[in-house]
Amino acid sequence: MPSLLLLALVTLLAFPPVPANAALRSQFPVRKHFYLEIEEFSGAPDGHLRVSGLNGILGVNGSTPGPTLEVDVGDELWVKVLNKLSVATSLHWHGIHQVGSNRMDGVPGVTQAAISPGSTFLYRFKLDVPGTYWYHAHTASQYVDGLRGALIVRDPSASMYHERVIQLTDWYHNTSKHIIEKEYLVPFSGARDPIPVSCLINGIGQHRCTDPAQCAYERIEAVRGTADHPMTKLRIINTAAFAVFNFSIDGHLMRIIAADSTPVHPVTVGSLRINVGQRYDVLVYCSPDAPSCPDAPAWVRAVMEQNIFVQATPTPAVRAILQYTPDMSQIPDTNLDPSLAMVNRQELFGGHIDPQGLKPLKPLAPPPFNKYAGNDCELPFRG
Repeated sequence: MPSLLLLALVTLLAFPPVPANAALRSQFPVRKHFYLEIEEFSGAPDGHLRVSGLNGILGVNGSTPGPTLEVDVGDELWVKVLNKLSVATSLHWHGIHQVGSNRMDGVPGVTQAAISPGSTFLYRFKLDVPGTYWYHAHTASQYVDGLRGALIVRDPSASMYHERVIQLTDWYHNTSKHIIEKEYLVPFSGARDPIPVSCLINGIGQHRCTDPAQCAYERIEAVRGTADHPMTKLRIINTAAFAVFNFSIDGHLMRIIAADSTPVHPVTVGSLRINVGQRYDVLVYCSPDAPSCPDAPAWVRAVMEQNIFVQATPTPAVRAILQYTPDMSQIPDTNLDPSLAMVNRQELFGGHIDPQGLKPLKPLAPPPFNKYAGNDCELPFRG
């Protein structure tokens, strides 16, 4: 019997119970461990092959985007990173304020030394604010080649929806290093932003694929709900280099409930304009004028705005499939010319929200102007 009591005591010390209360979790954080290998590999996310050693993809654990890291608010994130590239790298945690853990921010030469080839680094920090975040390389332009992924911090007391993460990105067929050195920062280029070839949803695109039945699509499972009680929540992240996306779902409306991990007063839209680095949490439900919903699958569309580029992108739109059944063979039968989708989203989809019109559920007043000491100074100006 004493041996059993001793075993129970050792087990309790080694594996303490997980606090259910958010305040207790913050006081006694649970460690969540992840192991990430950063490497180059071959792949064809949009149907065009990029070959390792030539114009390869950079990713995490053999994929782009990398694995989604999911934790609960109050947890302490421990991420061990092995750099299997031939050059240095680092990871930045986009949206995390890193209060008290600035050295974990992932900016080489500023908050840390870059992770040299063959070396490891342990990122370790606490997550006190629930929301939708993402991680990406912060060395050179590596994240443009695929080195990125989602970080989700959940509030266990508010997990009432079926959730999916949607990562949007523009995509190039050459390495970012080649584009910058041979096309962008060269004489007579005009320093014009590089033109993406195509775009991806969760790492899948349809460059030059004209037969919907033959294309590859990301499939997004949804749960039936109503406008009063929506059951599907999408966490949408723009992880692109340059592209601004207009995001919509045929026959559906979206209720914005959070922007950049800040809960907001709900606003319903038919389309969503999302800039680089932005994140939106939305609840999805059938539009009243879509009689086939939710019985039939629906196109999920992300279209790159063209007015930010000096010329049109070869494949300006990408599609995924939202479905309420497990049948993986179903293809939506609705059509929309992507060129129209870029002209006037307000007429087509009932408008998208002006981000400045979103109001936080819990406004945070700025500190008084005299809280921090300051000095007046004069700066010389040469006309």
